Amino acid sequence: MRNRALTYCLRLQTPGQVLCGSAVTALGPDVTVRRAAIDLALPGDVVVVAAGGNAATRNARASAA
Repeated sequence: MRNRALTYCLRLQTPGQVLCGSAVTALGPDVTVRRAAIDLALPGDVVVVAAGGNAATRNARASAA
């Protein structure tokens, strides 16, 4: 098991909320991989989808926060 933290620029879309739990990561935009991550997640886990994203959108959000 790895003990790591996510980058500070990842934030919840709902202001004022806090999220804490063990991460189950789905690597890739494929819906089958996402479904598998959801099936593996236990109560209290956080499913993180690493689908690549859009660098321009990501940079705009980080600078606005």
